Amino acid sequence: MSQEKLEEFYKIFPWFEDPYTLEGRKRYEKALEHAEKLLEHDWIKQLLPGKEKVNILDICGGTGIGGVALSKKLLEGGFNVGLTVLDLRRSALSLAERFSENELGFRARTMVHDALKVEELGEVFDIVLLYGLTTPHFGPWDLAMLYWAVGRVLSENGVFVVDEADRSRLIFQRDYRDVFVEWAYRDRVLLNLHVDYDVYRGVVRRAYVEFPGGEKVVFLETHLWTLAESSALAWSWFRDVDLVVLGRNRFFILAKSPRFVEEKPDLPKFISDKK
Repeated sequence: MSQEKLEEFYKIFPWFEDPYTLEGRKRYEKALEHAEKLLEHDWIKQLLPGKEKVNILDICGGTGIGGVALSKKLLEGGFNVGLTVLDLRRSALSLAERFSENELGFRARTMVHDALKVEELGEVFDIVLLYGLTTPHFGPWDLAMLYWAVGRVLSENGVFVVDEADRSRLIFQRDYRDVFVEWAYRDRVLLNLHVDYDVYRGVVRRAYVEFPGGEKVVFLETHLWTLAESSALAWSWFRDVDLVVLGRNRFFILAKSPRFVEEKPDLPKFISDKK
């Protein structure tokens, strides 16, 4: 997905990512709770001892709420932390720099970079975090490629953490109708309309229309992942997969010990021709 498309989408999608607003602060406080649960997991406890510095990569990190929260809890535990926030939106990363400096006492390193090419960084990280229920931005082929790429940048015993929900309730229980109320908040409504489905790439093309007004329309491709799908895909690229329950319908998928494939897999021609 292009940088321009994401910037355009998040201008109308009321995602509370500004930690200096009341709603954004609430998201950050919830992220701190999630970080505490994550740090209780045995894999993280096995990873941390003896580390001079815990290097965290927050991919698709936006304003850094997830990465900053995890770093904050590690600092409180006496660990030295390095935080890199990666996203395609420069506007979000600028806020991540200011927010991390205020919360952590140091400015996170930020990078405008495609998560699907994270292996090109040529670095290793102890924890790679995909926070904010971001997987719908990736179709099945792209998410498989993301798991491969992350496996290339994990340190020994490093852990990949995916923030995930089970969207089967939208698909099977509530019915993802042609017209869907994506968000209703105060005096704003965001409608989500079905436009097309790509059977090869497994993505739905939707039109997002904001009301009142309705003159702004953003087209976006998404895939509504279920928990089982995301977990099974992680298992195909990592030997060890586990779950942390964060709430009624929110989880951390933890993956470690990559199944190494040295060369980056080539997409089949019928997929690469579509990209």
